[in-house]
Amino acid sequence: MADHMIKDFHPRFIFFDLDGTLVSHSIHDVPDSTRQAISQLQDKGIPCALATGRHMKELEKLPGHDIPFDAYVMMNGQMIHNKDRALIDGLTFKEKNLDSILDIFHRKEIPIEIMEENRVYINFVNRHVIETLGDVSTEAPVEMLYEGGDIFMAVCFIEEKDERRLKDMLPDCRITRWHPGGVDIISKGGGKAQGIRRFLAGRQIDLSDVIVFGDSENDVDMLKAAGLGIAMGNGTPDAIEAADYVTDSVDEDGIYKALQHFHIL
Repeated sequence: MADHMIKDFHPRFIFFDLDGTLVSHSIHDVPDSTRQAISQLQDKGIPCALATGRHMKELEKLPGHDIPFDAYVMMNGQMIHNKDRALIDGLTFKEKNLDSILDIFHRKEIPIEIMEENRVYINFVNRHVIETLGDVSTEAPVEMLYEGGDIFMAVCFIEEKDERRLKDMLPDCRITRWHPGGVDIISKGGGKAQGIRRFLAGRQIDLSDVIVFGDSENDVDMLKAAGLGIAMGNGTPDAIEAADYVTDSVDEDGIYKALQHFHIL
């Protein structure tokens, strides 16, 4: 899309990734400029939503939990919550994928975190888990047994060199990396773009009418699908390549600057 055309963009909704986009893990907070941007957007009548790989239970303990978003697309589109944080839509793993994930969980050879509607837990915790989650301002979840609940997403703590093995074990799942030490696992047809589409469907809004901000591999689909996809300057190479525009980093007021660039603020 030509830059002069993008500058005439009038968004009907704006979706923000959390880690590395809204939240700076160097200061362990949301920059003041980003908070001001969201408030000003909402004052102008432009609704703002979260689109993250996080579970709502995790969000409650993270920087930015106090921002009053107009919607929440959680767990990479697997769970959608309204502005009051009540669940309005969800996609769980079906039998084949569920069996494969539970096989990994019960073997306890690889640390794997399971996300149900109301709890997040893990099969075992090691130093790799603690260090990986520490980089994104998160404590390790509680070790628990699986008791038969619906599972919406899983997080596997593996390095890139071991990712091929995991993909071979879960051929019908979508695996995206959010950290050198961790990947998200969802159903193959899922993702943030699909979650946003499901949320917008009942509101007669198309993805071409929205702006998204992201910085990582699990943001690529929404960066490509949105009317305007903006990658943070601290983003991964694949996120930057997928975007229509690259702004400054989260620590350099990237969100506010991008909104000014496009004359939205």
